[in-house]
Amino acid sequence: MPKKWSSGLSENIELEIITSTDVVVKANITELYIPAYYGEAGILEHHLPYVSILSTGEIAYRDTQGVKHYLFIQDGFIKNMENKIIIISDQVEREEDMNKAEIESRYQELTRRIQSAPQGGISPEELDQALQEQKKFKIKMDILNKIEQK
Repeated sequence: MPKKWSSGLSENIELEIITSTDVVVKANITELYIPAYYGEAGILEHHLPYVSILSTGEIAYRDTQGVKHYLFIQDGFIKNMENKIIIISDQVEREEDMNKAEIESRYQELTRRIQSAPQGGISPEELDQALQEQKKFKIKMDILNKIEQK
């Protein structure tokens, strides 16, 4: 028998975000936004089954009280089926685990390092690694700015 679509009353979506060492989030939510491999994607109740690779980026979800939460994820996988979402990643950082001063300092340090490349300050391999790291810290700074604006 096919599932009925929502009658206007919101159903919860079960969300579980896990790493190899921890269950980072286990919550009932109403919506989720993820950095899917080909771009940002959103999942609401009764979403069709969905499996994807996740890119490094921001995860945002709204809990059943309407509060929006943000996390940083470094690559991973997502599976959504029958209002249950499981995200698996080796690195997930919660809002409360991010230190703004430390993130901004590291971002500035990486920026200086990247700017030294034309003068031979770093090798092409080190430049590539620094650019990837800088991107991660930029995402974290963007997350922290969104949290401050809540």
